[in-house]
Amino acid sequence: MVGERGTPMDNIIAWNIRGLNWPNKQEDLKAFLHTNKVGMIGLIETKIKMTNDSVVAIRTFPGWRWDNNSTLTIKGRLWIAWQPRSYEVRVIQNSDQIIHSYVTQVNTNKKFYITFIYGINHEQQRQQMWEELKAISHQDRKAKMVYKQSSHTESLLSREQYEETMAIWSRTWIRETI
Repeated sequence: MVGERGTPMDNIIAWNIRGLNWPNKQEDLKAFLHTNKVGMIGLIETKIKMTNDSVVAIRTFPGWRWDNNSTLTIKGRLWIAWQPRSYEVRVIQNSDQIIHSYVTQVNTNKKFYITFIYGINHEQQRQQMWEELKAISHQDRKAKMVYKQSSHTESLLSREQYEETMAIWSRTWIRETI
């Protein structure tokens, strides 16, 4: 999709939406995406049940593609939505705490990995998330973009574990871009 002045809708954002069930909030989000030329968004803490996700997606993201990690036992923790004229997205890994995807920006043909994260509050369950992230960092040796709810996710892990994970991604990015 192209914005009002012919500029592509290429901005990527992550947003802890804290619930997306109300139609007014869905309309506000839709207006925000258009106004800010957003072509991809990771939504955190949507609280949308799997039985309602199609209705909400059609209302909020007309003409967009989307995926989420909703199941019958949890409300939607993470959603990813993208404007197909701006991005091609292939979800590689989808769990209760991450959505990891391979993305191609359509107008530049640039390719990258992006991971949206929303960690569970319990330490033992978070450990699985960090194991998944470490595995991703070892499998995919390309530059990554990681979106997280910063104050929450950083505090979920010891500073040492967080820095170790980010260092792996930084070294990979530097090696691949030089």
